[in-house]
Amino acid sequence: MSNIVVFTKKDKYIDSNSINDVVKYVMDRSYNEKEGTLLSNAYGVNQLSTDYMIKSMENVNRRNNQTEGKQIYHFVVSIYKYSATYPYRKGIAKLIQNTVGLYFYKLGYQIISGIHDEYGYIHIHCVVNNTNFITGNKLHNIQYIFNNLLGILRKEYKDLKWEGVYYNDI
Repeated sequence: MSNIVVFTKKDKYIDSNSINDVVKYVMDRSYNEKEGTLLSNAYGVNQLSTDYMIKSMENVNRRNNQTEGKQIYHFVVSIYKYSATYPYRKGIAKLIQNTVGLYFYKLGYQIISGIHDEYGYIHIHCVVNNTNFITGNKLHNIQYIFNNLLGILRKEYKDLKWEGVYYNDI
């Protein structure tokens, strides 16, 4: 089944290295050596390099005095393995990646995502800045936002058998 897993542990992603560490993991090319390129996407950040993406997020937080507390939300969109053949799943992942990116960008949040392929298990790691680049406020109403996203994905990608949103306290 396809699903969304949100990593929500209260004391996770609160230090100054959080953005750097998670974005570098998401952008790690070794998860896509089979294809030779990383299928990445970003909205609201300078895409010149991974370092520029990180600096873009840090600058929004600094400009809005939001450097304390949770800095980012990290979540994974998993794609149902038996929904289609391997190349088709990879293409669907790219479409989902764009849908998710636009969703958060329209809400005013920066997002960086990378498609990881681990032994045919295709999933999208996403990093959302916790600070809104328009209002400067922190992201809240997490359950509403992710349930709304799930509704959009269910409507757009019906064949992927969407199971739900899970909140993981790892």
